[in-house]
Amino acid sequence: MEVKAITIAPEMLDGKRLLSAPEIGVDSLSLLELIVRIEREFGIQIPDQDVFAAELRTIDDLTALVETHLTARQHQPGKD
Repeated sequence: MEVKAITIAPEMLDGKRLLSAPEIGVDSLSLLELIVRIEREFGIQIPDQDVFAAELRTIDDLTALVETHLTARQHQPGKD
């Protein structure tokens, strides 16, 4: 399987921009790959049901999902 690299200039990352916009081009498979990379990068677990329930349409939606899980991790006993 080939992983699609998405290279986007930071100024293009307006939170309201759709993940499916042509310049971003995130489809359902690449979204799941992105979630896995985020989990590894931040040391968090985002259950599949949370990803599907979040109805991720925009960059802000994705950011909110990640922030929710980062916050939850920080409030777990024994976590830094």
